[in-house]
Formats: sequence, C-alpha cells, structure tokens
Amino acid sequence: MRINGSLIINLVDCALKLAAGQADVGYFSEEETLLLSQQQPNDNRVIATVRDAAKLDPYAFETVAVVPSNHTRGLDGLSGGVYCHPGLDESELRWSPRVLKNLEELAARTDRCPEVNTAGKTAEELEVETLSKYFSAACRPGTWSNNATVDAQLKSRFPSLCSLCGPDSGCSRYTIDMGISVAGVRNENRHIQALQCLKNNANATSAVAYVAWQHVREFFTTRNSQDAGNFAVLCPNGTLASLTTEVLNNAISPCAFIRQPWGAIVASTNNAAALLTSLRTWWPAGSNPGTGWQSTLFNVVTGGTASARVVFQDSPTSMLNYTSAIRSISNIDSTASCMPARRWCTISTLEQTKCNWVRASAHTLGVQPSIACQQRNSVIECLGDIKDDRADFISAPSNYGYLARQHYQLTPVKLVQNSPDDASRVAAFVKESAVISSNVTRFENLRGKNACFPEYRIC
Repeated sequence: MRINGSLIINLVDCALKLAAGQADVGYFSEEETLLLSQQQPNDNRVIATVRDAAKLDPYAFETVAVVPSNHTRGLDGLSGGVYCHPGLDESELRWSPRVLKNLEELAARTDRCPEVNTAGKTAEELEVETLSKYFSAACRPGTWSNNATVDAQLKSRFPSLCSLCGPDSGCSRYTIDMGISVAGVRNENRHIQALQCLKNNANATSAVAYVAWQHVREFFTTRNSQDAGNFAVLCPNGTLASLTTEVLNNAISPCAFIRQPWGAIVASTNNAAALLTSLRTWWPAGSNPGTGWQSTLFNVVTGGTASARVVFQDSPTSMLNYTSAIRSISNIDSTASCMPARRWCTISTLEQTKCNWVRASAHTLGVQPSIACQQRNSVIECLGDIKDDRADFISAPSNYGYLARQHYQLTPVKLVQNSPDDASRVAAFVKESAVISSNVTRFENLRGKNACFPEYRIC
C-alpha cells in the first residue's frame, strides 16, 4: 500500500476528506474523537489508538472525587463544604472546560443557576456566584475569565473560592505547604496539591478534591500511604469506594465522573481494514521502528513524541461505537444552561455548515454560552434580525461596518484579519466629467451627489 501526504486546514477538513473518500487515514486527538462521534458518527472507522508508553491504560485519564471516608449524603453532602481543584489552567492532562467543571455542574448545578438573576451577567459570573454559595471555602486556581479585568473582578468579589490556595497565591496557583519532597511524586503537580489541600481540610464539615485517578494513586501509595484509609472515592451514584491497597494498585479507578478515550488513528470506511493490516505490518510492536519511511510515517501520525505507542483495534470501529463505550456527550439540544444560546446568523449553506461544526465543538468542550445557527439570505437580512433581537451576531466583511453602525445601531466586537494580504482594497469611482464640471477632488465634494453602493444592494 502506498501512502501520500495531504495538506489540510484543520480537523474538520480532514474529517470531511475522509468521509468523501479524498483521504484515507488521519489522526484525531481525544476531544476531536468526541466531536466526530457527534458530527460523523458512522462515516469513518477507528483502527488504532495512540497512547503513552508510560501509561497504556484503557483511558487517557479518569476524573474522580476524593472525600474523607466518613462522608455521607453523596453529592448533596458536598454542599457547604471545602472544594480543592487542580485549576482551570491545568494543562498536563489536557482537560477541557467540560471536564474541569464536571463535578461543579453535577453538585452545585451551575448549569441551572437557581434563583439567580442572569440579566447582564456573563456565564463566568453566574458560574462562580453559584459556586461561592454552594462551597464555604475552596481553591479553584487559574483563569476564570479570558478577560483579565473581569477575571480580577470576579476573584475580588468571590474570595472564598481562592481562600484555600495559600498565601500570596493570587488565586493563580497553590502556595500551601507541601511538606517534604518524596521521590516519584512531584509536589508542584496541581493534582497532588489539590489532594494536599483536601488532606489539610479533611476535618471540615465536608471536603472534596476533584482530580485525576493516576495522581490519587501516586499520592496515597508513594506519598501518604498511612492516610489512605481515611479517604474514599465518591462515586457519581453517591456511594463510596474505600482506598484499599487493592483499589490503589489498580490502574482503573473504582468509579469515575469522566473517562476519556485516547486520541485515535481514523481511516475511511472503505480502506479501514486494509490500512489496519498494513499498519500492523509496518509497526508490529506499536512503536517507532526507528528507520525508513515507516519511521517517518509513525512520527507524522503520532505527533513525533518518543513515548508514543500505537494500540491496534481488533477490527475497524465506528467513531460512535468507539467513544460511546467510554464517554458520551449529552445531546446539545437537551442540555441545560444558565444562559440562552447565542444566535449566529449565517448567509450560505457553507457558512451554516461551519457554524454547526463550531457549535458542536463548543458543546463538546463545554464552552458557555452555547451557539445556535440560523441561516438567512443576506448580510442585510441578518443585520435586521440582530437589530430586532432575532439573532445575536454575524461574521461579515468590514465593508458592512458603517451600515451596521449607522442604520442598524449595531456594534462591532472583533476584527478578524487572517492575513495582511487578505485585507480588502476599496476604491471610490466618479465620472471623469464630474471631476471637471463639479470640481470633485475630495470626498467632501460628493455631498448632495447620487451614489451607488452595489454590495449593499441600494443602487
């Protein structure tokens, strides 16, 4: 079998090419596999997963809630207690906003915002307002809002959510005393720090740390084995799983809030079986063969990481079957939210398709507020819809800026210029005779003249 490379713009381009038979194989990250399972559930086939040589577990990660062993009343019992979180900027395990905030949503119901006035408030404000009422104290470090001013304001208004991070932390990190250093456990790891936060506050009315299972095992086997009996894993159904030696020796948690599928090598349906056979021949050990074009291909597909290991599927599997066996994402149209969806007004089938992919991507990642897509016939029609509160925003050429501001009383929020070479060149033309007869030499001389603006359809 011969392999040729193909330059693509993004994952959507690759997925569409695979489904259309214009490409045969590609690699998709963990979150991308979840997106494809929604947008193209049966179009392509997973033939292998890409894992790490040091972690060949069935899942890329598992999120768990650790509580004192005497905890009662399940998720409801967390109300009024202490909350220790690895941080919204935690990057080691590539947790998406949906993963980072999963326990908060289930326990504090941040997706419902009961008895909270949402008028004029951002999703971030509603979220932390609900959390500050649910937990008595917490460390939830990292960026709460991408707007630095808003981020600082929120942390000033809701200091209880930063109160356990330690002195001079700025709610950006943990500065608590981690005690002695232990070989094999990194004290600077945010999950280890969150577990130490839990240990320090275990005598509170209730306490919980939301962390990755792999770090729970490190913390309670290598660093604090004497304390393991004092803590348990809180399962989503409200039961507790004690941290016994047998449980801690298992790479798979007794129960998890989220289990993440690995990134996958995906092939077009027609060629999946043949490609699976070929890859097994080229990489029989699932590792980089070290020389030849097979080594180059391995680096291209797996990202060039030395520790990458390919684990082959027994047979080609649809995207939906691959992800649903591990993790499912709720249907976007039936998902609760504090805020109404932001309505994107599109003007073509191509743009509507783009909007639907962006909408699904945001939903998969857990970005709030959600997006709704509604197609109209023209930019002008969209501007009217936005003015009359039937839509919220549109992506339009800057040529329409003046019209939007002056005739529809709308405001631009972002200028997108992908390349300086793509900038529009706009020219104003006048009759040569008018230049002579009316002395038109500058824009002021056009006052009172007849004008034609074809792009606005007002000629």
